[in-house]
Amino acid sequence: MSTKIIESIILDGGKVQGGVFLQTAEDIISDQVSWGDADGSKNADFTTSGYWITTDDGQDPIGIDTDEELKDVCPDSDYSTHEE
Repeated sequence: MSTKIIESIILDGGKVQGGVFLQTAEDIISDQVSWGDADGSKNADFTTSGYWITTDDGQDPIGIDTDEELKDVCPDSDYSTHEE
């Protein structure tokens, strides 16, 4: 299973589309330490997936592990600049 598109997006700053972002599990776990207790994801287990899709409108993060999963979750995004 490929993560080539995922890795390319992360290297380009992590923006999948407007308001939708991609992070590694390592990065989101590091960020989680500073989240307030009222944050619903404060105690989430982000070790269950290698990458996480987050949004700027407060939706729960979605774990993914492959490019195929990314395309399933965000089918309307343009991945052409991240594919060979």
